[in-house]
Amino acid sequence: MKSLLASVAIAACSVLPFGAAPAAAYQIDCAILLCLAGGWPSAGACIPARAEFIRRITPWPVEPPLQIWRCPMSAAFDARPASPLIRLYDAAYAQSAVSLAPAPRTDEPTRLPAPAKDAILHNVVGGGADIDISDPVFNFVRSIRVFDVDWWEYDHENQHGDHDCRRWKQRVRVGTYGLQGDFSWRDGEPGDAQSGDAAWFGFHTRADNSCSHAGRFRGVGVEWRDHEGNHGYEVVRY
Repeated sequence: MKSLLASVAIAACSVLPFGAAPAAAYQIDCAILLCLAGGWPSAGACIPARAEFIRRITPWPVEPPLQIWRCPMSAAFDARPASPLIRLYDAAYAQSAVSLAPAPRTDEPTRLPAPAKDAILHNVVGGGADIDISDPVFNFVRSIRVFDVDWWEYDHENQHGDHDCRRWKQRVRVGTYGLQGDFSWRDGEPGDAQSGDAAWFGFHTRADNSCSHAGRFRGVGVEWRDHEGNHGYEVVRY
């Protein structure tokens, strides 16, 4: 199935011309959707699609790496029975004029607000797909997680031997996708970005006298699973 899906991704994306396109033309997110599902084939338009996927998490601002609301899949829907993957393929393949230009970074729907300081930030920044993608075949969309961490905390000992914890930066945000591909941020804790299956991110803290999470880290990471469940990730330190 993976090789078939990868072939579909390459075939669909190979007909998508680069450069400007009419306003109604599909965006690079259709290519991202297909190539992500197929395990990022290293051929054709999947190369710039993956590059754009990573560019969007490169500070600053940090954007949703997949903006599924930019890929109008409803254009491929008709009354004939078709699997979700076939409709996905049709959506990307339906027009010959498809824009692979990156989405403007100044576009309002994808810009993020300033991080909340003392409150939970749960801000939906994308409205989701224009068709029902609740089918498990689209679990690869919901597998995407983004970690945005700017953390600096250390134990300070004064001349009298007293300790206090110096907390200069304490941002941990986790971005996830909902049932219909809607993207949102929430405030997190250090454990969200370093324990268990998030160990790939490279964010480590330690208990040190007055500090429970002493350490310093600045970076953004994204992880995903393709249609077959194979894990992938990318980390950008800055």
